[in-house]
Amino acid sequence: MVDNQRVFRVNFKAYLARLGAGRFILAAIIIAGYFFLRPSQGWFVLIGVAIGLGLAFYHITQRKILLSDAEIVASGGLLRRRAIARPSLAAHYFPHYNETNFGIFERLLLRDTQTGAKISINGLYWGLEELAEIRTLIKRKNEIIVYNEPITNTELAKKFPYYLGYIERRPYVSAGLIVLGVVAIVTVMVAFLHML
Repeated sequence: MVDNQRVFRVNFKAYLARLGAGRFILAAIIIAGYFFLRPSQGWFVLIGVAIGLGLAFYHITQRKILLSDAEIVASGGLLRRRAIARPSLAAHYFPHYNETNFGIFERLLLRDTQTGAKISINGLYWGLEELAEIRTLIKRKNEIIVYNEPITNTELAKKFPYYLGYIERRPYVSAGLIVLGVVAIVTVMVAFLHML
């Protein structure tokens, strides 16, 4: 017997609407300014930005959630495949999740009580209709606990640490990794430019 399956792919239009045009305009102004100040080196910046945007586009557009009667699977993009068996699924729904950089949207956190596997489904990547349908399909076999209070990531990490990964529970680690990555890229670019 084949169980019912439904695949949800990222709603790229919803993602771009959340991201906002201002971020793209700011990036274009910075790149144009760099071209104006250092035209010979501007190409390296443009190539680096293009590679970064290409990886981000691939990661975002390839993400998907597969819901079946037996399990829920998150995969695609740069993510490793994560699966949660339906009998051991615990779910929390946060309709007023406040993400510092992107505003308030819905977030659904899923956890396998046996293996500890975690899946986060949020309104940054999926539209309201998709999130509503995902919740409806999960409710057919599992209970979803609704947390109606507004909540930030810091509060989420304190109240529900077992739903979040290591880096999300420790935002200073992700900030440190980002700073180290930027420093490494700038160091390599400066060294390369001095060779020219």
